[in-house]
Amino acid sequence: MTVVHPINRAWITTGGTGAQNYDEFADDAEITAIIEANPQSALGIEMPHRAPESLGKSFADALPEAATRLAEAKADGSYTPAEQVVVLYRISAPGEDSAYGLWVMVDTDQISTRADEPGLVIRNEDVFIAKVRERVALAETLGHLLSPVLLLQTGRGDELHAALAAATESAGAPAATDTDQAGRTHAIWLLGPGPRQDELTALAGGGELVVA
Repeated sequence: MTVVHPINRAWITTGGTGAQNYDEFADDAEITAIIEANPQSALGIEMPHRAPESLGKSFADALPEAATRLAEAKADGSYTPAEQVVVLYRISAPGEDSAYGLWVMVDTDQISTRADEPGLVIRNEDVFIAKVRERVALAETLGHLLSPVLLLQTGRGDELHAALAAATESAGAPAATDTDQAGRTHAIWLLGPGPRQDELTALAGGGELVVA
């Protein structure tokens, strides 16, 4: 049994929407500058009150703009739908070892909040209630889940890394690529049902997953 599963319905970027995670900024002005330079950035949806045209509004008051931006992005082809997929993810740069990941769904009843509580998803960081409430409000407004959580596989990490590297090598051209502010290339591939998908979900869910 695995606690990791394919994504039933996903909207996959076609490129050009990437940006740093919203927690990775020294100040809010950086977020506004990125959205201003690239209106397609997903930050305009995730942090709607930081978009140039929404400055001065609260997060809650800017939520309708987030819904509008997402609808427009889907309509103009910035995202494309996919079903029953896991998504291979690779970050690469000249002279650096590549990093690999897998976008999936994880059983939330496996989240362990205390050392004595059973569960394969180990949360080892504080929870900021105000931020959680914002994320919930955004999900309810959009009808979509954004901002995936990075989990590290501690039990079979080496096996998973090798399997992901092999899967990307045989997957052909990526579905989309983006280049980040450091010049690294982020690439994704969609992997539908089949033995390879089963192998990867089994490896990913085959031990403790620690919130990174």
